[in-house]
Amino acid sequence: MKKKCPTQHIFVVMVLTLFYGLGSIHAKDKSGDRSIRYAILERRDVKAVIVNNEPVDDGVLPGHRGGYSGVASLTHNRQKKNLFVPSYAGLNFEHIHDGTVKPRDVLFEPRRAPMEIKRINRYTAELHQPPTPHWQLESWLKYQLLEDGVLEMTLECIPQARTFKNDYIGLFFASYIHQPESLDIHFLGCPSNDVDAKPQWVRGVTPAHGELSTHPAVDDNRSFARDPDFPLTLVFNRSNYRYSEPWYYGVSHGMAFVLMFRPSDQVRLSQSPSGGGRGNPAWDFQWFIPEYEVGKRYQFVMRAMYVPFESREQIVQATAPHRAALGQNPTLVMEPGTDEKAVPEGFVSLFNGINLDGWTVKQSENHDWRVVDGVIDCDPHEGRGDKNLWTTRNYRDFELLVDWRIKKSPYINRAAKIILPNGTYKKDESGKDVSIEVPNTDSGIFLRGRHKSQVNIWCWPVGSGEVWGYRTDPTFSPEVHAGVTPRVKADRPIGEWNTFYIVMKGDRLTVRLNGKRVIDNAQLPGIPVGGPIALQHHGDRKDGEWGASFVQFRRIFIRELSQPSS
Repeated sequence: MKKKCPTQHIFVVMVLTLFYGLGSIHAKDKSGDRSIRYAILERRDVKAVIVNNEPVDDGVLPGHRGGYSGVASLTHNRQKKNLFVPSYAGLNFEHIHDGTVKPRDVLFEPRRAPMEIKRINRYTAELHQPPTPHWQLESWLKYQLLEDGVLEMTLECIPQARTFKNDYIGLFFASYIHQPESLDIHFLGCPSNDVDAKPQWVRGVTPAHGELSTHPAVDDNRSFARDPDFPLTLVFNRSNYRYSEPWYYGVSHGMAFVLMFRPSDQVRLSQSPSGGGRGNPAWDFQWFIPEYEVGKRYQFVMRAMYVPFESREQIVQATAPHRAALGQNPTLVMEPGTDEKAVPEGFVSLFNGINLDGWTVKQSENHDWRVVDGVIDCDPHEGRGDKNLWTTRNYRDFELLVDWRIKKSPYINRAAKIILPNGTYKKDESGKDVSIEVPNTDSGIFLRGRHKSQVNIWCWPVGSGEVWGYRTDPTFSPEVHAGVTPRVKADRPIGEWNTFYIVMKGDRLTVRLNGKRVIDNAQLPGIPVGGPIALQHHGDRKDGEWGASFVQFRRIFIRELSQPSS
């Protein structure tokens, strides 16, 4: 069932099929010489005027210059002024290139080559650019306005000749923002020299046009040949950061403009502080087609959102379903160094940072759990009995955010196993399980009152997030065993903080650890419909197979997706 968003959260996501949507309007410029065709898309609170690359000067688009196509005007019921520089555009198809020096008209060919608009239906229109004069690249840019106000942009293109010298096609799109209070963009990323670092919010700042302008993905190690004096300075001038998730946003006059991309398209984010003139930044992106084939059709898809800005958390949450639809793994990030009492929007805190109110131990005395320096600390002793720390409330469907760390691991487990992706153990030549030595600390998070549904915290090579009770139960299918086995090890070293994002809905479990999806919609057959959550107390203080819980927890937040069970 779809939930209705509060008015202040209504948003538009422009799913650029690239240029042009809804009903066409035909008008004449002031000279009366030519017909101008553009389309007005209007749904929910957003109005977008889509234009081709011809000039327009009328009541809808006064003074719009030729050479700028895409979204000529973007407004909202909460902000009637155009987001973009009125004479320019947003999501403008700017450049085709191959990294070689060419005349300006060639590098800006999308601005100058004719474009044909075709109305497909009430909410969809297509901009077709026949093979361009030099590059011979044919393209179709389609905007489809979806029911919830999302505009999806899809670009399809076919190179019709072998005109690209360096064997790749470079495409560049620009959005010229009109006098925002801040020129900057914001994205999740890490320093270029530390791509394995935990993703943090990066405030993208460029000192001048063409300096520190482009942010590639953390795993984008592609190298594209170019002439030393290649004139498009935004394209290859990299910043000191890389993005970890393919999306970013900027804020202008109380509104957020968000651009979201498919991971498979490997876009590069770009920006200029003055691309549209002084005080008018360009918030851009690039797409490359390496080793192209003549006659082959290539496709690119992205979405854009225009929404009143309230907070970063609001943007993260509002964009999550759209980013997921594009193939991303949306991550809710709690940043070290922020106010530890701050609660993400829509969540409530399960730990007050002072005492264990709201938690209980089922044994009569609690000697092992306490609050130390604002974190829940487990100082484990004898492991017999239920010494786990349980919530006093029950929960059904929920999202759970938890910071945790293994504070130390003084003991050794000499019988740890290597768990394969299907959930079974690696065997030696004689058919016996392969055993290895690992640090012997173990804990976890119990879901819905059940030890069996434990999201593991440990030092085994497979990584944390594994659900031992389901993976090792022979009565369950191989699909269940594989589903509760981590897809990737995302743990940080002992002593460092980690973040779980756990979604429990029905009998399905998803776990992200430090921004990486380790468990993806795994089935937990027979799990109760509700129950308390527990932090696990595990094992004795000794070497052996079962490790003691030398663990700490902080910032524990929950958002209920259904009413709590009684």
